[in-house]
Amino acid sequence: MEKIEKALAWMLNIAADNSHGYDQGYRWGPDYDCSSFCITAWQEAGVPVKTYGASYTGDMRAVFLRCGFSDVIGSVDVYSGSGLKRGDVLLSEGYHVATYIGNGQIVHASQNEFGGAVGGQTGDQTGTEICTRSYYSHTPPWDHVLRYKQGGTEETPTPEPTATVYPVQWIPA
Repeated sequence: MEKIEKALAWMLNIAADNSHGYDQGYRWGPDYDCSSFCITAWQEAGVPVKTYGASYTGDMRAVFLRCGFSDVIGSVDVYSGSGLKRGDVLLSEGYHVATYIGNGQIVHASQNEFGGAVGGQTGDQTGTEICTRSYYSHTPPWDHVLRYKQGGTEETPTPEPTATVYPVQWIPA
């Protein structure tokens, strides 16, 4: 199974399992928010987006691009969904992320049973906290459509250095 299908299978399994719901406070399982849901799916599929620092919608684009995705926003109509392909990651940077699964449908982690981001019970109380639904034009609009380059390079991206290293030369007295 290719990575796109692995990521989608993971998302669809979680969406169908009501023991997983939406919560930003407990977002790395068993509950998820929109970004941790998407990030975890791709990580589980073997694309190291979490390993390389993706943690929320504000930093996903840069990390996903480094991990083999390209931004195809110019070839997609985000208002109608025309041009979307199965597995496309729909990103409204800083706001929301969803994944296109084909046939005019997306899968995403939406909101808890109270219509909010925190404070709900563990698990999906409504059947729509993590769900599939018809494609919609997000407000603010999707500003990036990230498409994984299936069959492209399988190289692991080189992580950015986290500290500056300075060479030191010892000069004896």
